[in-house]
Order: sequence, then C-alpha cells, then structure tokens
Amino acid sequence: MFNDPLLLQLATIATWLLWLLALVLAFEVVHERRAPAATLAWVALLLLLPVLGLLLYLLFAARKVPRPAPRPCAPELPEPSCLPAAAAPALERMLRRFGVPPATLGNALHFALTPEAARSDLLAVIDSAERELWVLVYAFFDDASGREVMTALTAAAQRGVQVRLMVDDIGSLGDLRAARRAFLAAGGRMVRFKPVWYALARRMANLRNHRKIVVADGARAWTGGRNIGDVYLGRGDRPWLDLSLRVAGPAAAVLAEICRNDWQYGSGDTDCGAPLPVPAPSGDAVVQVLPSGPEHADDLWQAALIKACFAAQQRLWLATPYFVPDETVLNAVLTAARSGIDVRILVPRRSDNPLVDLVARSYLREAQRAGASVHRYEPGMMHAKFVLVDQRYALFGSANIDARSLFLNYESTLVAYDEATVATLALFFDEACAQATTGLNSTGRVRETLAALARLLAPLL
Repeated sequence: MFNDPLLLQLATIATWLLWLLALVLAFEVVHERRAPAATLAWVALLLLLPVLGLLLYLLFAARKVPRPAPRPCAPELPEPSCLPAAAAPALERMLRRFGVPPATLGNALHFALTPEAARSDLLAVIDSAERELWVLVYAFFDDASGREVMTALTAAAQRGVQVRLMVDDIGSLGDLRAARRAFLAAGGRMVRFKPVWYALARRMANLRNHRKIVVADGARAWTGGRNIGDVYLGRGDRPWLDLSLRVAGPAAAVLAEICRNDWQYGSGDTDCGAPLPVPAPSGDAVVQVLPSGPEHADDLWQAALIKACFAAQQRLWLATPYFVPDETVLNAVLTAARSGIDVRILVPRRSDNPLVDLVARSYLREAQRAGASVHRYEPGMMHAKFVLVDQRYALFGSANIDARSLFLNYESTLVAYDEATVATLALFFDEACAQATTGLNSTGRVRETLAALARLLAPLL
C-alpha cells in the first residue's frame, strides 16, 4: 500500500501542510506577549513535534481571552475611603496606573492561621449574609467540609439571600450531587466556570479561575489561599498549612466586584443588581485589591512581584507551595539576594505535585547560590502564598509564584500597606520556618540533569 505513488504523494503533501501550519502557528507564538522561555518552549514543540505541538497549542495555548474589558473592580469609592496618592507607596501608585483600584483605608483583617479557625471564619461570613452572597472558589470538594459549607449556603438561600456560587470546572471535579440539589431547590444559583468542553473548543482550557473569595453584602469577605475541602478546613487526617482571612471594610466591596465581573462573564447573566454601598471603615488596615489574569492586557501579578523584589531594602520573604518563577521574576529575586537583602523562601519539603517539585529544586538551588535562604516545611503540605517586603507591605492571596499564576490563572491578591498586617504575617512565617529544614543538600549529576531538563517544561506547567 505504501508503494502506491498516489498515497506517497498525498502523504508528502499532508506532511508539508502540517509543517506549514506548525510554522504559521510558531510565528503567531512569537508575536504574542509571552515570556521568552515560554515562547521558545512552544516554538520548539511546534517545530520538533508538530503533531503533538499542534494538538496542545490548539487546545491549551490561549493566554489572553477575547473578553470585554472588565468593569472597574469596585463601586465608586468615596474619597475618604481611598489612600491619598501623595501618601501612597510606589507599588500602590504603579498598580493604579495599571487600572487597579486604589488602596482603601479603614479595613479590618482577621487572619486564620489554623484550618479550624478558617472554617469558623468562612461559616461566620456565610451566616452573616442578609442580602447577597458571592462565592467564587477554585476547588469545592465533595467531602465533610464541602457538605458543611454547602449546607450553610443552602440555609442562606432559604432565608432569602441571593446566593451565587461559581466554581472552576477543572478545579471542582467533585459532584456534591445531593447537597447541590438542595441548594438549587432553595433558590441558590451555581455556575461552573469555563466548562471543559466549552474551554477546549475555544483554546481556553488552560485558563482557570484560581480565586478564592466569599463576600457577604459587599461588606464582609473571606479570602486567601484556601479552597473548600477537608485538607484546607481541618477535617482531614493531615490538614495543610495555609492562610486565609476575614476582611471587613471597603476592600470587601472591591472583592465583591471581582465576583460580580466573573459571574457575568462565566454565566452570561448581566442582571446581577447594582453594587451595594461601600461599607464604613472597620479597622486600621490599608489594603489594595489586585485582580490578575487573562482578562487583563498586562500580567499584573508578575509586575507586582518584580516591583516588590526591587523595592525591598532589608527583607524579602516569600512563601509559596510552588516556586517555579519565570526568568524575570527569578532574576529580581536573585538580584535582591546578591544585594545583601535578607531573602528567605518558604516552600513545602514535598508538595502535592512531584514534577513541579523537581523543577522547583533547580530554581531554589540557584536562589540559594545567590545568597537566599531556603526553608522546606516538614510536617506536611505548605499551601500559603504571601510576600513580605521589609516592614512596609505584604502581598497575599490566591497567587503562587509559578507560571500558571503569573500568566494563566485568574487570581486575586491583597496588598496591605500597614505594619500591623506585615508583623502578623512575619510571625506566621517565622513559626512555619521553625518547623522547616533550612537549605537544600547537594545532589548528584544525574538528578541535577533531570531537574535541568524538567526546568525546560516550566513555562508549560
């Protein structure tokens, strides 16, 4: 059959067409706004393995979405609620120029440093809702904690609260079938963000909503790095070390608008009611809410991280479960370490992703050689994500320091510009480091080679 001249001619034509299409897409990649390493990885995949490269590119390669520009992520903030531009740090002013809402005054932040406290905080926010309740979460598990939270959401709907629940379709694969039926029967509404087949058809399967936000009446919020499930909320055998908090004050109104924007985009429902009035001041924390993701033309989380690294003068402490930065962020961290700044990186000894661990060790060794101190949390999984810059400000929320959070995921980060918040997180960092192994041991040439090869995959992880 393969000696048939016609079939050979058709096969030759198909091969040339395949290479031509791969070449066209490679040119498209070059003209997209990607990190150089990611660009090289995609071009190499398309040209060296065109069949696999074409398949992966057509399914997963979208990095920005053709979505209407999001509305301002806050209702009209009254001037007394906003940090005056003249008193704002450079990071705050830079983020404003990107279109991020200004930092707000008068917020109360209550951190939950244990899973049990986090569960109590989450249920308290849900139970406090009187008019509307937004729930936006990446992973909502079908376990004891998930059912308990769904029961609380159902009770809120039964007392007349407008409850809107959005979960990521890939992050939340659990069904919660019985609890979901009761929730919907009570009047609650649930949407799965970018269902898999819909996302595949539009080359958006790689763009996931990683935010974790619950807001009651636009005035009280629960947010941070925790999803809804036993390992996050203290019902599992080995709960993860994580960080979440309650927010009361004007920043909660900004978080509510992120939920409103995502709901309108994910559900197609544009009639969500007007934003509720901005709440009165509740505390002394100065907080800026930073949404980032493929709906923005710029990579805001990356920009904020780089600015934070270069702003540090005495201390730069980073906590993340996955340390797989792009080259620009890595160089900013290395520059801080080589400048004599106290750079510390807190990661789990073993995360829930062995491939990411293999890649991360290569980056961590490079940071260690530059003078950074690496701390590997021993008791279990460390899932908290935050950055401390001197005693001046802290960045914390849902975003990791990896390619997905930097360039692909929808994320939400709080930036606090008050020393009390920074001090609270510094204490948490110190307590975690007390249960960590300091430093990475030298490794053999074979293992180092494997890590270097795996690092080539970092932009695609």
